[in-house]
Amino acid sequence: MSSDENYFKSNKWLLNDFPWLPSTKKVYKDIGKTNPIEFVKNLYELNGPELTSRIETIFVEAINNSEIIPDYEPDELNIQIYWMLRILLYILNNTQLTNRVANLYSKNALERLKAIPNKENLYWICEDLGLNIKSYFHNPQKITSRDYSNISLHYLDFIKLAEYLKDENRKLVNNSLSDGYVILTDPDLERLIQEYVRNEILNFEKARSEDTDKEDRAHLEKILLQVEDFKKTYKKIKALVLEKKEDLSIVSSEMISFKEGENLSPFFPPCVRVIYSKIERNENLVHNERLFLVFFLNALKYPLDEMINIFKMLPDFDESIARYQVEFAVRKAYTPHGCAKLETLGMCYKNDKTFGDEICRDGYYSKKQEKQLKISHPLSFVNIKKYRELRNKTFKNTKPQNLSK
Repeated sequence: MSSDENYFKSNKWLLNDFPWLPSTKKVYKDIGKTNPIEFVKNLYELNGPELTSRIETIFVEAINNSEIIPDYEPDELNIQIYWMLRILLYILNNTQLTNRVANLYSKNALERLKAIPNKENLYWICEDLGLNIKSYFHNPQKITSRDYSNISLHYLDFIKLAEYLKDENRKLVNNSLSDGYVILTDPDLERLIQEYVRNEILNFEKARSEDTDKEDRAHLEKILLQVEDFKKTYKKIKALVLEKKEDLSIVSSEMISFKEGENLSPFFPPCVRVIYSKIERNENLVHNERLFLVFFLNALKYPLDEMINIFKMLPDFDESIARYQVEFAVRKAYTPHGCAKLETLGMCYKNDKTFGDEICRDGYYSKKQEKQLKISHPLSFVNIKKYRELRNKTFKNTKPQNLSK
């Protein structure tokens, strides 16, 4: 038995809090050997109502882009809920939903990591993840005048974990190295572990293209639906996904991304156009307007410098402060506020005489669902506007010639 497995056996609270740790499978190997239908049956028999409530909460909060899982309980049931997430995301086979759950769960993990009472536990977490590390808990290494490091991470592991992080300080060249190890503060390390958790959950969905994978998915779904309580939970989640289908697809659309030389502003919703008009009139923006604009532009994959250039027209512009704020917002990578939140902030302008728009007021007609739908997110507006432009261009280019002339 490995030293880290021994450590987690005597500190099971860490596994309860962080069920994504590899030692969870070792310590609870008897449960892991149970076939899926027996596992699900037993789980519902023992924890029916609480299990259902906690699983549904995770999916609701994920779809609503929440940052934290409310009333998160680091108990043994939490481990089994994590395994249930693996099963549910696999058979639901919905990339956008998996992304939302991965974002929520990993952000929640980050908050839990920050709250660890003894930071030496970070060392054992890294050991369990198989990361190549050095520890300095009894002799912290000085990085700057204010920052000290308890752990350094081998540069290969650093590159792997930081691969999809956008902010500049995650680039290897912007970090201190010693003998091939990146010297990290605790918050930096915790952010990298968060990325590990996010990638773990993204892997729940597995490959989508192979026929055998589709057959396995369909077979597992069929046998699990024999468990009545599971069936109810599964149907509730599918209904929620259908209800929020538009919101789930908005960020993943390739139709709405920045391209050099292309002007996307004609497709912006009233809430963004009003902010742009203030900038053009050299008016200062309130904090919520600044943050919303950065999150909106970041969702459209605007380059960092492009965003900073937009703010240069503000009277209180300070490049160092603006760069710090934009980099912070990009690092957070939050999805911009939805329409409901913008209304509560007084930032919805669908009825504005100058900038109001019928898509915001009346919605749009969906041929697939054969009914009028309301939009619930500014990025949906961009998507619809862009789609209509492409459709009109296609219609114009394919319009039959008048052969009588």
